[in-house]
Amino acid sequence: MDSIFEKLLVEHCAPALCGLKAANLFRVNGMDGLTVCRIIECWNRKLNPCGISMQIVKQCGTDSFLVYVWRRKWLSHLLSGAKTREFLQTQGYRVDCDVNEMIRQLTIRLVRSENFPHEIGVFLGYPLTDVLGFIRNRGKNYTCAGYWKSYSGNAERAKKGFEAYMNCFRTCMDAYKHGVGVMQMVSAA
Repeated sequence: MDSIFEKLLVEHCAPALCGLKAANLFRVNGMDGLTVCRIIECWNRKLNPCGISMQIVKQCGTDSFLVYVWRRKWLSHLLSGAKTREFLQTQGYRVDCDVNEMIRQLTIRLVRSENFPHEIGVFLGYPLTDVLGFIRNRGKNYTCAGYWKSYSGNAERAKKGFEAYMNCFRTCMDAYKHGVGVMQMVSAA
């Protein structure tokens, strides 16, 4: 089970693990909650000293869980921006708190909603202008799309971001297939 989880972690969270992105999210299927919690606890012991945390943010069925992985300092910096806090406040968040409380609020919203709340883009490190553009345009009229939909007008910058993430995923998965462990990827970042 640990090897399945580790492969999913690399497959879906390479940019956060390698320091290219503030956070990633992935789904674990086919494991009971106790097992997933035990695995996450083990990974947190390894990753926390590197400034990375993970937790379950939603149970999607009896054996399906959304796991959120984030770089604490980077996410804290992103969520402390005045415009970001103003936006999150309009979405019903209490913003006079630390990053852990803001993630707790996101978790509550994820649990209560069948769909992803659109502000999750901010928690994944996507540009606020693109999160706002997505909401305003209901996911349409974007300038380019890849790992997120960009509305910023600077399509080249977004495309470079998409390419950097894709290269990171490919490099990490290739390394993983050749025996390189997660902690080696994190240390190299």
